[in-house]
Amino acid sequence: KIDRLKQLTTGSSMMTVIGLNQKSHNLAKELGYKYKVLAYDPHLEKNFNISFSPEGGKGKAGEDELSSMLKNSVIFYMCGSSTFITNWEQVRENALLVGEYLKEGDWVIFGNDIDPDMAEIALIPILEQRSKLAVGEGFDIAFHPESVKSNNFGNLSHQIKFSHNLIIDKVSLLLSVDKDEFKSFQLSFIDEDYQLKGIKEVIRESWVP
Repeated sequence: KIDRLKQLTTGSSMMTVIGLNQKSHNLAKELGYKYKVLAYDPHLEKNFNISFSPEGGKGKAGEDELSSMLKNSVIFYMCGSSTFITNWEQVRENALLVGEYLKEGDWVIFGNDIDPDMAEIALIPILEQRSKLAVGEGFDIAFHPESVKSNNFGNLSHQIKFSHNLIIDKVSLLLSVDKDEFKSFQLSFIDEDYQLKGIKEVIRESWVP
């Protein structure tokens, strides 16, 4: 597995926060103090698209720059829509756009305003179809740590849970969310043998003799 957080930390790649509202814009700004971040929403006026970086502060992202920034992004943070009540059609269109730029090894993080069941039923299939990559194999997903505390993930597929569990610790570091002493951000499996088998396969693939 590719450590996308390490790439982000070295400054060789970017992160895109897509689906802007006041909360997600503030998140992009905060992350921009440490990483290169693009705050982007195709449904808003162009002057709302802003790039943040530790070296250069912030600047408007023009049309010519947007494509290259999206191509250079290795982590995509998907939020709700810019409207007060989540416009799921806008979220779906954002998923289509993210899928277009997803590369093997990239991460997609679903913000805590994205319903987990909606992510599984509607958004992840769009990402897979558009990118021609499979979740847990071609790219990984994670749900915001705060979302793990407040939502029911029991119905999600093993593949989605396994993908989340592989990267959630790094995602927590990225988002500066402290681990709860009494609750893990890992998603539990009903079939523990499946999780153990998956972990062994990852170890086997990454082991260098």
